[in-house]
Amino acid sequence: YNLLSDRGHSLALYETQIEEYMNKKLEAFRAMYMTETVDYVILISDYATELIRKMDENEQKKRQVKSEKFVKFIEKLQKKTLEEITYELNLSNDHEPLIIPAIILFKTLVQSICPKTVWVPGANIQDGIAYDYGQSKKLLSLTHDFDADVLSAAHFLSQHYNSYTPHIEALSKLSTKIFDAMKKVHGLGKRQRLLLEVATMLHDCGKYVSLSESPENAYHIIMSSEIIGLTHQEREIVAMVVLYNTLPLDPYEELSDRLSEDDYLCVAKLSAILRVANALDQSHKQKFKNIRITVKERNLVFTVEAFEDISLEEALFEAKTAYFENIYSMKPILKQKRIYNC
Repeated sequence: YNLLSDRGHSLALYETQIEEYMNKKLEAFRAMYMTETVDYVILISDYATELIRKMDENEQKKRQVKSEKFVKFIEKLQKKTLEEITYELNLSNDHEPLIIPAIILFKTLVQSICPKTVWVPGANIQDGIAYDYGQSKKLLSLTHDFDADVLSAAHFLSQHYNSYTPHIEALSKLSTKIFDAMKKVHGLGKRQRLLLEVATMLHDCGKYVSLSESPENAYHIIMSSEIIGLTHQEREIVAMVVLYNTLPLDPYEELSDRLSEDDYLCVAKLSAILRVANALDQSHKQKFKNIRITVKERNLVFTVEAFEDISLEEALFEAKTAYFENIYSMKPILKQKRIYNC
């Protein structure tokens, strides 16, 4: 702000310093996330909205513009004085100190990420608060699948740590199938089912750091990562489900500073389900086909079709499912329906 107030002789230097600073911050971002082509960059800002409005009437209607055109327009603006930019974007003088940092941030971000399209939805924090209120009071009919956003973020994180494999894809389907078969037993809801899916996707990510301390590393990776759509507490639940998928569950007294009693029970129930699902694919070869899961009295019966020998899974199944039996007071039973190739 002080540099801007003396802009007569320091504005060009100030712009250069901002660009250098932002490029430095984006280096780590590029190294970590820029492994795939990006289709869209979404900008939420009054400045971005005014940029789109000024660029072209057609862009304003669809709120999208090609990244090259977006960058060129900002470069054209940078040749003007602050007063001219403020007037052209129809902004009050109160916004003046932030205009230059904002447009340089937009330009640097787009140049670094190289998206095909810049999208400016025109939303702001007030819209978000109103939408959240309407959703919580059931005043709105939701058309967007927010769960898909959460799973997409988890999938991306799993891929980043080289842990998304056919095993995890199969495990995700199997764990949710177990969850659905036991609805009347565990009493958990749709949100907890989503947390189980996320935990399943991320349960192997700790091996990226160390094979010997995979559960602990996975916990820290999850807690240090932002998963769009999950609260901090939900991320804590996911991280602990992954942690106790392998390690013995600690007493509640040792976790009470991080989990409520309900959350602790949720971790216990979900980690037990994940352990059973994992036990059914110990070889990571997805040997089972057409798995049928039924609850019969105090037993959870898995009837599976297999084209290959499942001796490994059978040998380890009982040991791997003891934790599940302690949590649910139900015994998992594996029954094979052998299929012979003609």
